[in-house]
Amino acid sequence: MHPVPTLINVEFITLTAVLCVLLLSAVRSALKKTNSSSRIVVYTAIGIIFWLFATASVAMTGFLWQFDAKPPRLVLLVVPTVVGLIIVARSSRAGALLDALSPAWIVGFQAFRIVMEIILWQLFLANIIPVQMTFEGLNFDILVGLTALPIAWLLVKKRCSRNVLVTWNLVSMTILLNIVVVSLLSSPVPFRVFMNEPANTVILSFPFVWLPTVVVPLAFLGHIASLRQSGKLKK
Repeated sequence: MHPVPTLINVEFITLTAVLCVLLLSAVRSALKKTNSSSRIVVYTAIGIIFWLFATASVAMTGFLWQFDAKPPRLVLLVVPTVVGLIIVARSSRAGALLDALSPAWIVGFQAFRIVMEIILWQLFLANIIPVQMTFEGLNFDILVGLTALPIAWLLVKKRCSRNVLVTWNLVSMTILLNIVVVSLLSSPVPFRVFMNEPANTVILSFPFVWLPTVVVPLAFLGHIASLRQSGKLKK
């Protein structure tokens, strides 16, 4: 893999940091509405910092670069992330906090995917990732970001129906799952499908290890939260 230009690294680190700050801000706002303990913000911040540090540390050791390992070693970081999402989705306390957030804010949050897709496109231009991981190939995630703001506006104006919101979330989650699969099948794993070069190895290094372990999970969490709230809307 070619070295990632410093500017792209900085862009991605900044995006990840902004998303984490927005998450903490959302938790704080929800706590005020539910009269919950403010210590939850502290615990959430500690958890985020720990996970960022842990995943970055593992990536910088080169541990993830053994491509013939079964299962791929990145799974050891992704599985805890998925388990964490399931715990949050099933937790009544976390659910109450998610329900307290503004529906428009939750949807508008997904606009960050426009920036993420631009960063991926820059990686492609730098010959670091294959074309299928960008909007020039099989990645349609930018459409989610572009439609997030209009849907959020409709929610603010109370013109968005439950069916529209549910459909948007389900389609958006399918699009996100699509690029996750494409990313995996573009990696130098034994079951690789997309053989064009360069292979997708950037997610094994710092800071882009945060893409599958932080950024993508936050996108999924946003959709889960939005679907939870869809029941408040009229059909």
